[in-house]
Amino acid sequence: MKKRSILTIAVIFGVVPAAIAIFANRIGLDRNVHWGMSRIALLMAGILIVTCSVFFSPVSSKLKRVYFLAGLTGVLIATIYVWFVSAGFWTKWPAATNYYDMLATSFQHGRLSLEIEPNATLLSLPDPYDVQARKSQPDAFYIFDSSLYKGKFYLYWGPAPALFLAAAKFWIPGEVGDQYIVFASVLGLFGVESVFALELWRRFFPDLPVWTALLGIFLCGLISPMTWMLSQPEIYEASIISGQFFLIGGLFFAFMALDDGPSPSAWKLALAGVVLSLAIASRLTLVLPALFIIAMIVIWIVRDYFRTRDIAKAWKPLTALAVPLIAGALLLGWYNWARFGSIFESGLRYQLSGIDYRNHFKDIFSLSYIPANLYNYLLTPFKTLRQFPFLKPYSGDQSFALFHSVPDFYYSREKITGLLYIAPFLLFALIPAFTIMKKVFSRRSKDSSRTDTNQESLAWISIVLAGAASVSFVTIMIYFYCTMRFIADFMPALILLALTGFWAGHQFLSRWRMARMPYSILAIGLAGATIIISTLLAVSGYKERFLELNPALFHSLVVFFRQ
Repeated sequence: MKKRSILTIAVIFGVVPAAIAIFANRIGLDRNVHWGMSRIALLMAGILIVTCSVFFSPVSSKLKRVYFLAGLTGVLIATIYVWFVSAGFWTKWPAATNYYDMLATSFQHGRLSLEIEPNATLLSLPDPYDVQARKSQPDAFYIFDSSLYKGKFYLYWGPAPALFLAAAKFWIPGEVGDQYIVFASVLGLFGVESVFALELWRRFFPDLPVWTALLGIFLCGLISPMTWMLSQPEIYEASIISGQFFLIGGLFFAFMALDDGPSPSAWKLALAGVVLSLAIASRLTLVLPALFIIAMIVIWIVRDYFRTRDIAKAWKPLTALAVPLIAGALLLGWYNWARFGSIFESGLRYQLSGIDYRNHFKDIFSLSYIPANLYNYLLTPFKTLRQFPFLKPYSGDQSFALFHSVPDFYYSREKITGLLYIAPFLLFALIPAFTIMKKVFSRRSKDSSRTDTNQESLAWISIVLAGAASVSFVTIMIYFYCTMRFIADFMPALILLALTGFWAGHQFLSRWRMARMPYSILAIGLAGATIIISTLLAVSGYKERFLELNPALFHSLVVFFRQ
């Protein structure tokens, strides 16, 4: 009890100064709405006190201690998320796009199209999809990147986030900007990834030190492009990150269902089917990694059937998985058909953007984009600065480094930094990949009939994570548009794979102390570099949001780090 009281007092001593720093303007202690160095120092001191106090936790169980520390780490990372999405204002979140709010409002009123109507000038154009024709008529009103079809505006982004927002708007008054969707999705993705990572650690690597699990939580929360997405929280980021939230969530429920004793849990598989359907309904390109995950689930169930010859162990879980997936596919197909007369048309062909998609639809995906995309997504460096934030992303399309002529339709002028620079910790993903390949190409041992369930489960989840990340990576390699936010399409699965590799390597070296120590130092160094680089690049972001929206804070940080 005495230890618990000491911990409580220590946490209070940390929370109080942090709260004073955050709400100093609201309670009248600081009349300046902009953060000065004293408030920043007070906040950092409060966070430091809370973080240090957790190491005196009275929780005796190792697993409970991990969960307790992971929870506090989650609070810290959620605070960082608020700082990013608010551009350092904390309580005031700068406005972003409001596309999902418009779609949610339409859903509330029983419409599939947006309530905003195109004007006569736009509709009178011979070809409203012609970019130059629209520019020649300044009075031709349109919503940028919306889809125009039969005189109505639609959105080609997946409708799932708007459905949830439409339900929430019955209790939330006013407009809900896309920055709130991005924040909720990033926070949700971080939450499900953290729970997933802790479950993998508990299931396969419980003998490892506590710090190895906490390192995974920090990486799940702060690896790029998590904070990057919050630095420009618009409709594009909202669709991508909400899709990843549902995709990783669906995989998590599937893993828990299949790893749930001798028989797969039907209700957990049904929940996995629902969540995977929502992933596709958030971002249509996720149909490929979702199908890969579904195929691996089926392989697991069918394999169990051939072992036991118990038909009930096959048809019940398969039915539980299939029903929500089929229902989701039918609903999404109806949604597209009701809008555009085709179950396969999401509206991209009719998009009013800076590109005429109708005349270049065949050029959207092409193998000719692979060389430039490989360079941009893997090898594009960052620019170093002499002052805060010290790092700044370059724009893409540095394909000259590959001595390769870029196709005319290829677009990569948005800022990006390659994985080799932003996430060196991903090198640990090679460990499970190498292990899987070794098992595939090696001969079976004589006692292969004696299966190791634990190793089979670890191999299965490693294959699924590697496959889902690879499918998404290949998809964006053949896409004409290159940008930093697309890294989120494969990073969540890839970082979980890298953590699995790191833990497996640490476990393998546990018998050799002389090798384990440098391995741990290397892992901490790569993790630290990954987190620091990702965070600094997110401050710059696409449009240098902090400098534009909160210049006083930005210049205060420049002065602070100059000292």
